[in-house]
Amino acid sequence: MFGLKRKAEIIGKYDTEYCDDYVESMFRQDDESILNRGVHIRNKIELVTTMDGVLKWHITNKVPLYTRNKQIRGIAGITREFKREGATAHQHPALGRVIRFINEHYFEELSTSELASVAGLSISALGRNFKRTFHMTPAQYINRYRIQQACRLLSESDQPIASIASDCGFYDQSHFNRTFRNVIHSTPGSYRRRYQA
Repeated sequence: MFGLKRKAEIIGKYDTEYCDDYVESMFRQDDESILNRGVHIRNKIELVTTMDGVLKWHITNKVPLYTRNKQIRGIAGITREFKREGATAHQHPALGRVIRFINEHYFEELSTSELASVAGLSISALGRNFKRTFHMTPAQYINRYRIQQACRLLSESDQPIASIASDCGFYDQSHFNRTFRNVIHSTPGSYRRRYQA
């Protein structure tokens, strides 16, 4: 994920040396909940920024490590790239259809009732199944997918930010800026300056 060749390159380093602030903060919150309360994190879907500024979906599992005296002394975890459509279609075909639909129509106005119709589920059943599988609501997923596409355009093109906002399904630039800050914890302009080649 970070382009490192050997374990020695990362041992003893902090998340802040490889990740954006929002990713580091997310990792730290999860780790604190594990170390302080013994929480187990199972199949958490999250957006992670790679070293070259690309946002990728990952699925993460983390568990506490205990001493013989039942005290938490560490964390064991694994994160791997999450293949949205394939994994979802295999586990839940209805959600696979919804994910494909969002990926193909993210720039359009999407309603929950429309997504429920694509899935062949009621609105409440879609919400429950989506939350159980992705640990977020359909609306949150749509926003994150739109932001993922916007990040790609910000880093790979000179297209104006207002135009990117419109192309990615946001009503106006202020709506885009608010959503971008909520997801990435940065402004679109700051993101572009950091990652544009």
